[in-house]
Amino acid sequence: MCATTTLLIFDPALGAARLFDLPVWEQMPFVERFPLSVAAFLGCSHAGFAWTDRRALDALDALAAWYAPLSVNRAFADVLRSFPHAGGTAFDLCRGRSVRERAALRRAALATGRFWMADADIRSPDCLHVEVLRPRALRPGDAGADVCRLQALLQRCGAHEAALSGTYCEGTRRAVLRAEQALGLRATGCASLRLQRRLSAEAIRRGRFLAAHAGGDMFRF
Repeated sequence: MCATTTLLIFDPALGAARLFDLPVWEQMPFVERFPLSVAAFLGCSHAGFAWTDRRALDALDALAAWYAPLSVNRAFADVLRSFPHAGGTAFDLCRGRSVRERAALRRAALATGRFWMADADIRSPDCLHVEVLRPRALRPGDAGADVCRLQALLQRCGAHEAALSGTYCEGTRRAVLRAEQALGLRATGCASLRLQRRLSAEAIRRGRFLAAHAGGDMFRF
């Protein structure tokens, strides 16, 4: 894992993404009630660049006030792995706890009002899987961590060369049009869930390497 990682965190209050260059052993921004290092957030990823959403980190912080001790076993995995972990807006929590403990954690997660889903997941049956942001079709004007992931997938597939901004700008719309045409889909300029799945499959087919521009620098996933 890289000694330092660049985190792009979309903050809805600002309407913009913020870049943090942090050592992997440092505490994650916006998480104060329990220890969550950058390395723990990255999980199994070897990325030098990752992104998430301020709302996701706020939700974890709120949950820690309801339930302790809290541990995050998987958050950011890899841009080429399954949505939505790659966006850092879904988490696997408290691996190895008893069924009763996971049920209590699920009730606490839902009681915070910050998670739209909290349940077991077939991919991680010994954890509680929680999701902060619902998967959605994306369109011009949207912003957030899911837009960052869309831009990265478009870039991996050769359709997008601009920065990962987290904002669905005109450049992103044109990149989506190019991707839709290349994949034989109806050209709308809006990124449907179907398009996002197709881009994920294409990114996996092309391999793990991804180069992303952010803040004028080059990062490798």
